[in-house]
Amino acid sequence: MGSEIKSLDSDMQMLVYENYSKFITATDTIRRMKSNVEGMEERMTELQATIASTSERSDAVNSKLGAHREQIEQLNGVRGLIKKLQAVFDLPQRLRVCLDRNAIALAVKYYAAAAPLLDKYGEEGAFVGVKEEADKAAAEITERLKAGMAAAAAAAKRQQAMRAARAARAAAGDDATTTEEEEEEVGGG
Repeated sequence: MGSEIKSLDSDMQMLVYENYSKFITATDTIRRMKSNVEGMEERMTELQATIASTSERSDAVNSKLGAHREQIEQLNGVRGLIKKLQAVFDLPQRLRVCLDRNAIALAVKYYAAAAPLLDKYGEEGAFVGVKEEADKAAAEITERLKAGMAAAAAAAKRQQAMRAARAARAAAGDDATTTEEEEEEVGGG
């Protein structure tokens, strides 16, 4: 047993001797980690204080601007309403310009956008005149659309009649070309 103790003691001394540099390196690493952690704790405390201060300032700014924010939102809503009203009051003039330029589709777009507001308030105050002028322009737009559709329908009928005449001549064996006189007869003009 004494020899075993001596053997174990010499084995342990050998292990310590072989791993001495590793123990020293581990000790140095632990010291560095400890100093870094201590510095980190101080920095974390400073960071927490800075975050708390920033949060307090943010809360103060939000409370001061809270009432103003509501006012700004209300003013923004009023601004949007004023723009819509201005568009309605400018509607008759816009419709006349569109009619002068023969921009019927744009005139229809303007009128359709303003129609709900005119229907709702067209019988009140300043809207009465705007609605009357806009309705006159809309009636002219309607007439132009009807005239355009009638002209397109008449042109389609003329083309259909010309095709039928060509087909009839082709079936009879005549030359399938149409003369100007035949076009005038079919076209009625």
